[in-house]
Amino acid sequence: MYDLIIIGAGPAGLSAAIHAKRFKLNFIVLERGMPGGQARVAHRIDNYPGFPNGVSGQELMDRFIEQAGSLGVEIIKCEAREVLETGGSFIIKTVTGGEFCSRAVLAATGLVPKKLSIERALYYPDPSSVSHAGKNILIIGGGDAAFDQAIAFSKMAGKVVIAMRSDKPCCTNRLYDEATSSGVDILTKIELEEAKKETKPDILIVNIGKLPDFSIFKCKNIFFAGDIAHPGVRHVAVAVGNGVTAVEEIIKNEGYFKDR
Repeated sequence: MYDLIIIGAGPAGLSAAIHAKRFKLNFIVLERGMPGGQARVAHRIDNYPGFPNGVSGQELMDRFIEQAGSLGVEIIKCEAREVLETGGSFIIKTVTGGEFCSRAVLAATGLVPKKLSIERALYYPDPSSVSHAGKNILIIGGGDAAFDQAIAFSKMAGKVVIAMRSDKPCCTNRLYDEATSSGVDILTKIELEEAKKETKPDILIVNIGKLPDFSIFKCKNIFFAGDIAHPGVRHVAVAVGNGVTAVEEIIKNEGYFKDR
């Protein structure tokens, strides 16, 4: 049995893992996708301390992963299907039929995209994983993520257009200015079908928000960190603090590891 299982290897999960190593806990990290989470696809992160000129999400997460690896953090690629509590311990069942048992669980699973009833749409994709050179791209959404991805895709795409139903974007001024200077067009007060007819996109991307998903958690007494804990405040710096704080709470929580 493990002392702790961390579900998710994004900023919160990796920070928790690095901090957990300080306490010499017997733990693993479960990650269904690429370590680094959604932060990996950020074109540039401007508000993480120590990077006065900003840093790409991929570079920052690579540093997180490198540090975790140097400490011997074990990241297992698998997807958790169900988390149960029985007899004072937790059982994590995976989609492939495997099981892991631990005394504590920290969920840092992030958020899931809101989806539309349309075919062949991409949701918050990693630009490096999408063949888009010379293609026309339509991005639905008006927030930071939509503009950040528009900037990233504009480097190689033929044309990038952002379309939204609202009358103005809700992104930061820096993102707006960089997107427009990169040649990204912005359509406001427009419906999806009209935007598709006007732009005739080769690739349709939907970035209209994300929500927490607690469906796999069938019990109480689970610790949460990162976006799933604070879906309205999605910043790497917040996730890092959440991950460290969660491990501190687990260590200090009455009943955990008092026999160590």
